[in-house]
Amino acid sequence: MSSRFETVLAEAQAGLKSMIRKRDPAGIAGLRSVIAALENACAVAVDDPASLVVADQHIAGAGRFGQVEASRRQLSAAEVDQILADEIAQRREQAETFDQTGRDLEAAMATYQAKLIERLRDGRLSGLQS
Repeated sequence: MSSRFETVLAEAQAGLKSMIRKRDPAGIAGLRSVIAALENACAVAVDDPASLVVADQHIAGAGRFGQVEASRRQLSAAEVDQILADEIAQRREQAETFDQTGRDLEAAMATYQAKLIERLRDGRLSGLQS
């Protein structure tokens, strides 16, 4: 994985732990979403799903190590930054929609999440952790 990917993922995971300790539901949701987006982007398409079946499906771990695992795709720094930009844009769009429909609390939460992801993108999330 790129060092940018590893850095952003580690900072997001540390931030998530902090948000859980603070009981910050908007922060938890925003960081979980970013972590999922980053990890999903690393997934590779499986051409032959039958090749992922272990020898004995009824015993956990019955196959040899690696038999049921596919290697992950490596993300470039530009791809990581694009994922973060997409997440920020999505939150801003949600905030605007919520604001237009008079859902002020949801708009504020989406705006907060966008700012949180911006801090993550800029490497400033660690300052929020306690």
